[in-house]
Amino acid sequence: MSDDRPQRDLDRDDYERVYAVLMAMDYKLGETSDVRQPLWEYLRDLHEQYGVSTRISPDDLVGDEAAAAEVSFAKIVMEKLQRGETTTNLDRIPIAPTSTCAARGCDQRTATTYCLHHELEQPHA
Repeated sequence: MSDDRPQRDLDRDDYERVYAVLMAMDYKLGETSDVRQPLWEYLRDLHEQYGVSTRISPDDLVGDEAAAAEVSFAKIVMEKLQRGETTTNLDRIPIAPTSTCAARGCDQRTATTYCLHHELEQPHA
């Protein structure tokens, strides 16, 4: 499996995006009123108020699919860190699955070149 996307070091922008996802989920879990705010609204508000990322804007985080994509990005960053990896070739995850995973024999739909499982198996530089 090869991927032509250039590798870059994981950096503070990535870590702050992961933290924003965790904070948004914490806010969501702590809701006590009858009015429920969608996860994407919490996430967008955090990005808007604190300038979390230079790679994505708050306007990129509108809707459930956008929030799901940001959560997937956060999971990939955390998994890479857990494995001792310090690089990535992702800046964002497109919202809608547009193709099938490029790994031989895998039929998972994905918005990136590889499904989440195979994305994490990619060799790093």
